[in-house]
Amino acid sequence: MRTEEQLGEQLEQRQLSFLVPLLAIKADMWKQLETNPDSASFLAWVLEAVPEGNRKDPSFISALIASVVRFIAEQTTLKEENKTPEKEVTDKEKELIGEFKQVLQTFLTNPELQLAAVYALQVFGFSRGFPKGMLLRWFVSLYEADIVDEHVFLNWKEDVNDSYPGKGKAFVPGEPVAYLA
Repeated sequence: MRTEEQLGEQLEQRQLSFLVPLLAIKADMWKQLETNPDSASFLAWVLEAVPEGNRKDPSFISALIASVVRFIAEQTTLKEENKTPEKEVTDKEKELIGEFKQVLQTFLTNPELQLAAVYALQVFGFSRGFPKGMLLRWFVSLYEADIVDEHVFLNWKEDVNDSYPGKGKAFVPGEPVAYLA
């Protein structure tokens, strides 16, 4: 199966990454998180490395969320696949989300970008087979940390958009939007 990462590597090898700049930015964000996972350093790096015009693009937000969610999930709840995470692991996940609060708040400055973030979270969940409770935990954490506004989650719930896979499996009546209402 081909992935964005493989496509990015191929474009970079052929010096064609300029064709899909946000794909290259996403790959660079992931490399940065792997080499220096400190949230303040990551924020400083993004502000320096990513052109300001790109930072307000929903595609950038999707790349940012995909990178941050993947980093946090692989450090915590997805470390052991096919296993329901223990409370201490989900607590660590919430703690890491809190550590990246400033990063996310810096870029999720309006409802359109926050909605792009929610969809990116949905797509990440879809790509991982919707691990039990993951989406709810993230929705609650993003809401409680004042990263994503309640009305954005409600808009996501009502929005019909086939551009992002997995909405039918992502939204379970009573979860997660009901918690926020």
